[in-house]
Amino acid sequence: MFTKLLVRRKMLPVAASRGFFSVTAAMAGPKSAAPEQVPTEKAPLGDAPHSVVYTKGGDKGKSSLFTGERRKKSDCVFEALGVIDELSSHIGLARAMLRDMAKEASGEVMLTGYLEEIQQELMNAGTVVATPLANSDNEVMRSVIDKYTFPEKTKEMEGLIDKIDARLVPLRVFILPGGGNVASAQLHVCRTTCRRAERRMVEVSGMYGEQYTDHLRQATVYVNRLSDFFFVAARSVAEEDIVRN
Repeated sequence: MFTKLLVRRKMLPVAASRGFFSVTAAMAGPKSAAPEQVPTEKAPLGDAPHSVVYTKGGDKGKSSLFTGERRKKSDCVFEALGVIDELSSHIGLARAMLRDMAKEASGEVMLTGYLEEIQQELMNAGTVVATPLANSDNEVMRSVIDKYTFPEKTKEMEGLIDKIDARLVPLRVFILPGGGNVASAQLHVCRTTCRRAERRMVEVSGMYGEQYTDHLRQATVYVNRLSDFFFVAARSVAEEDIVRN
């Protein structure tokens, strides 16, 4: 499903990508008929254009990588893609929570914007996982992935982690998620899901490492650092809430 979503974002118009369609009601009977006699049933759904939400290509338990290779959905590559997708969904929920808090503090506004950038970068990481290019002559996908800048993004994140951590009260005890507000707790969910995504990516590297370029290692390092970011971000949001209250 993750690979299908990536392709559709580039190829489909907005309305089609959201699966919207309309059904026109069929009106029958003579014009002089009484209002209560006008049929209300709609046109058969068979007359509607085919939805792009489903392809039926995975009904037999297999799906495709960006190289065109078909594998079982239980393959560790699809497990990694699934967790990356899950992580992005959790980040989306954190963004929604922080937007509600943003009226009270500018820090949440800045964090919300950065979380969106992270979601975009996770899409890139998913593309790397879905594209084992080491033994492929797919120059189109190679040119796309070669533009990714995971080392630079990792370095940028390290600077942000240091900046946030410098403002926090020194940590002397273990953190229990949920001790602050709901947004802080959700960022801890992002942290733990991120750790799982990293483990799944490491598994892909161990199983198929020779099939990938160095971009997989770079993306895995980025995800590793990302979990550290979620830790300090969760603490920061909790502490700012305590100060306000």
